[in-house]
Amino acid sequence: MDEISILAEPDTLRALGEFLIKASADMAANGLEHVHLQDVIEHFSHQEHVDVIALNRALIKPA
Repeated sequence: MDEISILAEPDTLRALGEFLIKASADMAANGLEHVHLQDVIEHFSHQEHVDVIALNRALIKPA
């Protein structure tokens, strides 16, 4: 992957950053393979939100 673009308000970007930091800590502490943003957002709606999945590269090898 060369780059990603995220169009969002600063508060949304901050919340996404907090999710990624917590996801990385949870993966390291608990050996998790992946963490879904939808699992930590109260009232997540597929019509209103986009799921982000953080994958643990130590456990998931590229095909």
